[in-house]
Amino acid sequence: MSRKDYIAIAKMLKEQGSHTLEDGSDFNAFRVYNAICRGMCEVLASDNANFNRDRFLTACGYTN
Repeated sequence: MSRKDYIAIAKMLKEQGSHTLEDGSDFNAFRVYNAICRGMCEVLASDNANFNRDRFLTACGYTN
């Protein structure tokens, strides 16, 4: 996969996450979003040893 693919994935996750987390009231939606973002990190890191999880999660709109 290329950087362009990583950017597209992060953009899609950010768009979906913003719909479910706007007011923070849906904890289950947050848990699913969290699991998907972290799961994608594992997949992408296995594809690229130089993958930066923090940078990807930031691009996804994920905050701790």
